[in-house]
Amino acid sequence: MSVSVMFLQLPFLLAALETSIPYVVGVPTDTSITSSALYGNVATHSLKIKDDHYGVRTVSYWVNDENDAIVDGDVIYPGNVDNLLAHAYTEDEETSNDPRAFSIFRGTESWPNSTVVYKFSSDATANQIGTLVNNAINAWKTRAPYLNFVRLANSAGGIAGVLTINANACGGCNANVGYYGGVYSLQMNLQQFCSPVNGVCGLAEAIHEFGHVLGY
Repeated sequence: MSVSVMFLQLPFLLAALETSIPYVVGVPTDTSITSSALYGNVATHSLKIKDDHYGVRTVSYWVNDENDAIVDGDVIYPGNVDNLLAHAYTEDEETSNDPRAFSIFRGTESWPNSTVVYKFSSDATANQIGTLVNNAINAWKTRAPYLNFVRLANSAGGIAGVLTINANACGGCNANVGYYGGVYSLQMNLQQFCSPVNGVCGLAEAIHEFGHVLGY
């Protein structure tokens, strides 16, 4: 089976994974589990943009502590919020009719050799969510054994073509979509605490965010 065919199967695998554990993503079905933080409880801004990846559309976004723009609730726009604002569009042009047009992932590229290279932002982050991340990776590998995940040493700085995993408080559950040709450093956040609303990114959310990282 070709890599392109295998990657076409990923959205179906994501749907299967999300229904195989005790969460409907973003909505805990077990009331004993702390509420999900998939979509942050934050004020959002609205902006009409045009770029090479997604064409013209209006997005809602908020900005996290890393200066990333979070679009569509849990998708990190490539680059940072300055890159999003640089694509502001004011001409009268038809926008996309697809409410999830940003997440169609036009222009994104799959990871070379089906291999996701990742690291944690610090030793403390690895200790805090390492088991959660490993469980999410294992869930993907069980359903898609052709995927590979290579972990690098923990470090705070971003590296182009490498996914850095954080657990920033009140940062929500979010990630970049796809590989982007290795041009950008890639990020994922799996919040474990936020006061006064203590939403937690659990296994379902981690699996969901890895689906974005894989390009879906």
